[in-house]
Amino acid sequence: MLAPPASRSFSSGPVEDLLRAIHDEDEARRSELNNRAIQQRRAALSKFALQPPEAGVGLNITTVSEFVPNPPKPTNPDPLAKERRHRIIELTKQAFPNDNVPDPFIHLK
Repeated sequence: MLAPPASRSFSSGPVEDLLRAIHDEDEARRSELNNRAIQQRRAALSKFALQPPEAGVGLNITTVSEFVPNPPKPTNPDPLAKERRHRIIELTKQAFPNDNVPDPFIHLK
């Protein structure tokens, strides 16, 4: 039950004082519960943020890559890759002579 607003003028009797005291206690209790819930959420989130995720069944999470000192050469390299790279370089030189690319680059036809 809510206490009457302070802006209204009610006669301050024992019933109104009792209602106001009950209201103040309820507000204090709600505030304390809210503060505890906030602290518990913060503790849980900080604990969650500091721990790495647990791997589930069939899920292997690794953050360390395997170093291969002498990687093998690809058996089937793309024979046209070199030609495509050279063609892209030529098109870039045609589109932007003197390596002058406007900033920001916008292509208008």
